[in-house]
Amino acid sequence: MLIVADCGDSLVFDDGAPVVRYSSSDWGERAFCGKCGSSLAWMSKDGSMAVASIQAFEDPSRFRI
Repeated sequence: MLIVADCGDSLVFDDGAPVVRYSSSDWGERAFCGKCGSSLAWMSKDGSMAVASIQAFEDPSRFRI
């Protein structure tokens, strides 16, 4: 099960880890960790919407499930 946080149009990866993007459709792409392959996020190609796995955050416990 993947639990995600809605990031709207403001998703930024800032820890310096390599992020690999995969164009999964005409309108969306997925982001993966370039080291371990973990799924990090899904983004619309126009930049209007993004959701990120809560496990991609340094402190996922701050999210209520």
